[in-house]
Amino acid sequence: MAIPDTEIHASLANNVLRLILMPTEACNFRCTYCYEDFENGRMSAAVVHGVKRFLTRRSADLEMLTLSWFGGEPLLAPDVLTEVMEHARGLAAAQPGLHVASDITTNGFLLDPACAARLLDLGVGTFQVSLDGPAVVHDRTRVRTGGGATFQRIWENLIAMTTVQRPFIVVVRLHVHGANVDTLADYLNAHAKAFAGDRRFRLLFKEVAPLGGPADDRFHSSGHRSARRSWAHCAIAPARSVSSVSTPTRQKFAMRRAATLSSCAPMAD
Repeated sequence: MAIPDTEIHASLANNVLRLILMPTEACNFRCTYCYEDFENGRMSAAVVHGVKRFLTRRSADLEMLTLSWFGGEPLLAPDVLTEVMEHARGLAAAQPGLHVASDITTNGFLLDPACAARLLDLGVGTFQVSLDGPAVVHDRTRVRTGGGATFQRIWENLIAMTTVQRPFIVVVRLHVHGANVDTLADYLNAHAKAFAGDRRFRLLFKEVAPLGGPADDRFHSSGHRSARRSWAHCAIAPARSVSSVSTPTRQKFAMRRAATLSSCAPMAD
């Protein structure tokens, strides 16, 4: 599909910037299909300082700044996130023409009510949380470091966010793969019951793909074809319980712990 000229122009505009920041590459999960090697730890104080200087230097030309938090598990380094977000909010306060938005990709295990409130106060307004279906499947593929179930705590954190009387968006990223095709309907029923009345909660189907991890050959089996069929079937669920999520194409950069900065080619999300 061709990218519209308007999106290409927007992705190259000097007044719009998106940074993808990895405050740590450590993670408290060991998902069976993960491609990360976890060799790098926290973003150093020198890199945090460099990020803040970069934002200050660019801020005068910007109308829109988006900070996207990724990992690893970014909530393992909340102080880094807080320091950068407070700096960005200070820049926006000093420059009324600058709008700052932020999102976070998290496994959701540490996203308890206190943590969610702090993130919202900092201006993080969109949360992407991954699930692998109901607990019976999720707890086999998305396990804690050292072992242990994760679904129930994540689910309780998501349910708690339904009681928050503030605007935000939660994107539940439902992974689709050969091991969970027979349980997707069970999860969709539970999701609809818990979140269908709350338009802040959205559901994104995402097929697990081989991305170079050590378990690629073991995990991506003949069941993958049936996973695609199941994904296509589930995507026709009622719109009130399922909504696809897309993000406008913009100028995007990825910054890793070592502070290497690279521009990503414009593409539709």
